[in-house]
Formats: sequence, structure tokens, C-alpha cells
Amino acid sequence: MGNINMNEFEAYEEVRISGETNMWDTNMVSMLSGLPKDKILVIMNDYTKLRERYEMKQTKDNLSDVVSNKNGRLKE
Repeated sequence: MGNINMNEFEAYEEVRISGETNMWDTNMVSMLSGLPKDKILVIMNDYTKLRERYEMKQTKDNLSDVVSNKNGRLKE
């Protein structure tokens, strides 16, 4: 699954969600995301696994915030 961290995946996702470019245009994706082409290709190849990994991490982080919040309300 390569050496992709959450920040790199999020940079890729921001470009994808923005719709600014065709994601197969790796030169433009690189320019917009700041990621090198080799990382973009790894993300494209392992997208589903990376999405699942980082969505799970975000869910755990959000639950941790709720549990650690003393008044029991979601943090804003």
C-alpha cells in the first residue's frame, strides 16, 4: 500500500473532491496537491484500502474526542 500518510491522502482527496482536474492528469494533480507523481500513482492504485484506513482512523479520533469531552457533547 505504499508509504502514504493521512496528510498525503487528504491532499489527494481535496483535489479529487474539488473537481478541478481529471485525476488521470497526474501532472495537474501534482501541481494542485503538492504530491509527487509516484505518491499519486500509489494512492490511485490503493485508493480503496487507503480510504478505508483513513476513514477508520478519523472515526476513531472523533470517538476519542467525544469520550474525552467532559460534558458529553460533541466538540465544535
